[in-house]
Amino acid sequence: EAATKISSNIRLCDVMQLLRGFEKKRLVYCLNPHRSTGKLYFPTLLGSKVACKAFGRKVENIPIRINWKKYSFVVRGKSRRMILTEFVKSGFSESKGISIPQIRNRLKEHYPVGTNVIVRVVNELEKIALIKCVGTKRNGKSRLYSITEEGKRIVIQLAK
Repeated sequence: EAATKISSNIRLCDVMQLLRGFEKKRLVYCLNPHRSTGKLYFPTLLGSKVACKAFGRKVENIPIRINWKKYSFVVRGKSRRMILTEFVKSGFSESKGISIPQIRNRLKEHYPVGTNVIVRVVNELEKIALIKCVGTKRNGKSRLYSITEEGKRIVIQLAK
């Protein structure tokens, strides 16, 4: 997406070919090489030096407390990204939590999405321990969810 802003003719296969070439020259390495889609690349020390010299851009060190498998799962789904990010934006305390209807209400203006999608995504995020159930509403019907520390780290990384 970023490359198409520079050149509208660039295709995904062109980017992949460049990344493979950079990998052979040890300028980047793949954080999740066993994935067939959603591969994440990060510059090596040499790659960082080359980028700095060629483009005047300093590259930060790779965050070490990120589960890159979970990160790539979240980043490849717009609904997963939006809903996980909403847990941080909502400002709900960890003990209070947020319900699925509350998530839907908060998202409906800038990202209208159906309840079924939210339920599916919440279940996916709970399954991989990026969010957790912290209780139920007073009526006992709606579950309340909160983001985990690992989920927060992924949201912070997404914002970079």
